[in-house]
Amino acid sequence: MKTVSRVYLAKLATLLITLTWLCPFVATEATARTFYNNAGKSIEAELIGMEDKKVIFKLKNGNRAKVLLSELAEADQLYVKSWWGKNKNRITESDVRLSISKKTSRIQKTKYTNTKNSRTKTSEDEISFACELNNYSKKTVSGLKASYSYYKRTSTRDKNGSNSHVDIINGSNQLDILPSHKSLSFTTDGVSCKDSSVKPVVDPRKPNAKGAERSSHSETVFGFVLTLSVDGKEILTQSHPENFLRLLAEEEKREERRSAENDDRQDRVDKGFSSRREREDIAREKRKNKMLKEKKEREAKRRREIEDRQQDYKDRSSEDE
Repeated sequence: MKTVSRVYLAKLATLLITLTWLCPFVATEATARTFYNNAGKSIEAELIGMEDKKVIFKLKNGNRAKVLLSELAEADQLYVKSWWGKNKNRITESDVRLSISKKTSRIQKTKYTNTKNSRTKTSEDEISFACELNNYSKKTVSGLKASYSYYKRTSTRDKNGSNSHVDIINGSNQLDILPSHKSLSFTTDGVSCKDSSVKPVVDPRKPNAKGAERSSHSETVFGFVLTLSVDGKEILTQSHPENFLRLLAEEEKREERRSAENDDRQDRVDKGFSSRREREDIAREKRKNKMLKEKKEREAKRRREIEDRQQDYKDRSSEDE
């Protein structure tokens, strides 16, 4: 397990997003090419397979088209036959489908521990992902390996404020042989997520007594990326949720762009090249960020107060029972 910065996540997401921008799974080694038919008309598409003497193309818009091999120009027929001779035993995106679902198992039920000045609540879950791989081709696939990464966020809050960081936890599964027109199910290794909170308790008979400091610790798996390979060659990459990598990359790009703009304006101010308007913009941006931070802190405080009142009500109800 390793802790990574947001900049590293952005670079990683930008690299992988090219694999999942239009579709949650892609075949490697597929490139667009211009093909011609016997009439001289052309089309730019990716060659992804053959079936019953028909060539299967993936168009720019993501749709698929089937064309008789005999309808292509002679040079393209030779290219298709050569490509098919090298790839007919390999699976492509037209051969398989992968579905991923999240599973949550309770390891430790919610437990309350009381002391004279605090009430501690703890629980622990295990997060895993159930995967099903369907083979729609006539090929039997062996040498399958699933490599995956959990994106786990840990958030803490105490008297010093709030803090969070992201860990990437890697794992892999060596899969069984996948026969033609069959499915293969597997579950990834689980990852533990612990939650705990400490709430101060004050004796009503001693209103001036000081309770324990309020604090909380929360762990959440917010993203999952799986890469399937055959004999060491990557076949497809898919995430859960499906738009996870795209949203992460978009968020990081926006933050990097805002940071770069602020740094550029500040640099101009430091060098004396800025105008009065730019200085006012920087001051306005600082005030805006301060107001947003204070607003978030107020909202978080209100949420904590509501949660505490709700929990107190539940505690009193359970004690009465």
